Amino acid sequence: MANNQKPTVTQEKIDIEKLKAELREELKAELAQNMEKEKAAIAKKNEETETNSEHFLANQEKSTLEKLKGEKQVDIFIPESEIGDNSPFPVGINGVVYTIPRGKSFKVPESIYKVWHESYTKTIAANKKIVVRKLSDAEIQISG
Repeated sequence: MANNQKPTVTQEKIDIEKLKAELREELKAELAQNMEKEKAAIAKKNEETETNSEHFLANQEKSTLEKLKGEKQVDIFIPESEIGDNSPFPVGINGVVYTIPRGKSFKVPESIYKVWHESYTKTIAANKKIVVRKLSDAEIQISG
């Protein structure tokens, strides 16, 4: 009967809570690793997008400058400032900026003139509205 004896099986007691904790730690580590990979991929994509944008803007500035050079040249005269700021006046289109001294006449592309003229005209109109509003808000003064 010694041959008919069933072999004994050693069973380990499984600690479910310990196993859950180990799995959680493995998942956390895997998730952290995946997040780092995702962050790196996003950073690379952002860098590529920024580089592409810079190239696009540089090309646009170049083409704008070429267009401006080909335009009809017109006289521009930017008056000196009434408030004492006589620093040169910047006028720009698509990243191309002409910095124009005040109080002298210069030749500039017509588009630059149009941008400045529209801004100047609107500024004068706004200043007139401000003066009218201040006058209408004034109080009656009696002296005597």
